[in-house]
Amino acid sequence: MKRTYFIFALVGSILLYSCAGVVNFMDPKEPVYTASYVFAPYADISEIKIVSYNIAWAEKVDLAIEELRQFRDVQHADIVFLQEMDKAGVDRIARELQYNYIYHPGSIHSVNDKDIGNAILSKWRLTDAKKIIFPHKQSWNDRIRTATVATVNVHGKHIRAYNVHTATVLMPEEKRFDQIESVMQDVSSEFDFVIIGGDFNTARPGSVGRVERLFTDAGFERATKDAGYTAKVFGLIPLTLDHIYTKGLHVLECGTVQQAEASDHLPLWVTLRFKKVSPQFVELNALKLAQKANKTYHR
Repeated sequence: MKRTYFIFALVGSILLYSCAGVVNFMDPKEPVYTASYVFAPYADISEIKIVSYNIAWAEKVDLAIEELRQFRDVQHADIVFLQEMDKAGVDRIARELQYNYIYHPGSIHSVNDKDIGNAILSKWRLTDAKKIIFPHKQSWNDRIRTATVATVNVHGKHIRAYNVHTATVLMPEEKRFDQIESVMQDVSSEFDFVIIGGDFNTARPGSVGRVERLFTDAGFERATKDAGYTAKVFGLIPLTLDHIYTKGLHVLECGTVQQAEASDHLPLWVTLRFKKVSPQFVELNALKLAQKANKTYHR
């Protein structure tokens, strides 16, 4: 009974907050915001740390910066996925913590008249960026949901990174799974290393397992399976809304920062080690990616 009441309360709150109209950005390439604040290249590495953090409506950016700077488990991450961000908040976090970034807003929401979308921050060079526009607009305000995509170039290792934010439980589950599958369909076999993370809004009991089966069938591992819950909405029932899935990487450890207070979500993190691939594959892949990346990197 308590869980049922909670879900109804959650749905009601989301509906009240989301009903205002929006302006959607329907071009998969534009608008895009980028900058580079990494002043010295990192040495070659065999392990990387990934963080995913939904900073609700980018309202407590300064506190989020302090959390990402001070908490050991998330400080000095190699790649950071941020959801529910605006361009000013992304730039401030990247500048303060010295990251490169690519940010694709999905829409301007009239609740706060700000752009909102997903950003990928990295200590490494970012190329080949785009936005995946998910199927199924939200019926109550016509807002689109998106994923921001980029290639992270780590000393010859090319990681295709997807930062995902699906619709909430107000949208029927089958439609939300269509959104996830649109990401899966974009994954190319030319990348031996792939990371897909973000806010999947898996609030319904059983939806976490269903998403995991979808990714497992496609050869992915749920890297944050042992991380625990990632949100405690209204301070009541814990929910696992956020996930990181990987291909071509070994999971070393994962978790959340329970002390974080910048959002109703907790920062989710995982440390990964690169699996070895054949030299022939690396050579062929590097050639393909070099041909593709014959374009200017905006700084």
